[in-house]
Amino acid sequence: MHTHTLRRAVMGAALAAILAACGPAAPAAPAAPPPAAPSSVGGAAAPAPTAPPAPVTLNFGTTSPLGVYWVDYVGIDKGFYAQEGLTLDIVLTGASVGATQALAGGSLDISNHSPDSAIIADEKGADIAVVGEEIARPVYSVMAQPSIQRAEDLRGQKVAVSDLKSGATLILLRTLLAHGLQPDEVDLIPAGGTSQRYAAMKTGAVAAAAMLQPDDFRAMDEGFRRVAVSTEAVPDYSFNSVMVRRDWARAHADEVVRFLRACGRASAWLYDPANRDAAIALLMERTKQEEKYTALTYDLMVTQERVFPERCAVRPNGIQAVIDLLGEVGELSAPLPPPEKYVDTSYWQRAQ
Repeated sequence: MHTHTLRRAVMGAALAAILAACGPAAPAAPAAPPPAAPSSVGGAAAPAPTAPPAPVTLNFGTTSPLGVYWVDYVGIDKGFYAQEGLTLDIVLTGASVGATQALAGGSLDISNHSPDSAIIADEKGADIAVVGEEIARPVYSVMAQPSIQRAEDLRGQKVAVSDLKSGATLILLRTLLAHGLQPDEVDLIPAGGTSQRYAAMKTGAVAAAAMLQPDDFRAMDEGFRRVAVSTEAVPDYSFNSVMVRRDWARAHADEVVRFLRACGRASAWLYDPANRDAAIALLMERTKQEEKYTALTYDLMVTQERVFPERCAVRPNGIQAVIDLLGEVGELSAPLPPPEKYVDTSYWQRAQ
């Protein structure tokens, strides 16, 4: 069993202060040419001697223990990161905005969270790039109190969100809009991540909350009602992206490539049906959820929706969906920038 440190980050600095210290983004480093194939002697391949990768510990940001970080958990527990000489020191950020603050401020090396807050920060002078992707099709369940029969019944009600401008909130608003609810017809209550929103709903402080797996399955068993699912309105959305500061990545290109190579192997392992039972057991340990909820999460995320991009590749249409939604809510101005402004695929290409 590979061990790693699990600690909670304290995000004390405001994003505006962090961004004020950020310089303009420099151009991405060009992709390095692929390594030469090893020579062969007498028809047999002669492997070129290579030194093992230098061991490195990376400060790695995630919001909370959830199924959306399954690929990372696989990479850690099955040794794919260790084989690349990497130890991930997991930093819990609570929400995407906190992760963006930490990444821009230098307390995170790599972060895996929704790119919307990073895109907003980039527009204000930050130096953050999307280099990979781990969730391209988030499945949010809009969970409500048992007395709420339909999504339309949330008009005028309090709805828990992570914060007012996160990707999860934008997805929730788009989902409610598909049910005829305008953004100003619900009272959004910032409450933090999925677990915190769940707690707010259980105490009766809010009428509803958007929840991820496996918490939504547990909530349904406890009597809460699922009144909408986000994929009805937002089928593709880059929800968990691998992000770095461009200046840090240029100075640590080898570590970024090694991270993405391990991420790709972990994704392939997760999609192998032969690993279903092991994958469920692994997520049970990480999220402390019961087996039935974790098994339902596997069937939904891995088998049915295939939310994890193959080999952690960035899907431009998912980034475009984020940009479009930010434009709709006024965070980006027309003409909207292209996805290439925020994405650097050179490291992923080298990892292949």
